[in-house]
Amino acid sequence: MQGRVASRSCRAGLLERLNGDEELLADLMETFLDDVPRQISALQEAIEKDDAPGVRLRAHTIKGASANFGVPGLRSAAARLEEATQAGNLSGVLEGLQRIRKELETFKRVVQDRGPTQRRCP
Repeated sequence: MQGRVASRSCRAGLLERLNGDEELLADLMETFLDDVPRQISALQEAIEKDDAPGVRLRAHTIKGASANFGVPGLRSAAARLEEATQAGNLSGVLEGLQRIRKELETFKRVVQDRGPTQRRCP
């Protein structure tokens, strides 16, 4: 399910891992929202160069960051793209890139609607 919003416990889990530090959570959110678009740009460059290992690496990086931050739709889209390129096959990568972009935009809307410290994890 794309754009799904996870339970309230996701935010609680993140805060628990951060020892309840709301400021650190806000800082990490800012870093995440700055870094993932750069990773997506690098992913697009790798696609344009037909660089299957580069595509796989960028998809893996996005998958890991989104998993650590509790963004299941983005994690799932990146995981599908990473799996699709395991054998060096780049067919369908543009669709995968579009799914990743869409999931990031969904996450940004959720964060914007809820605010950086009041949001639940999508």
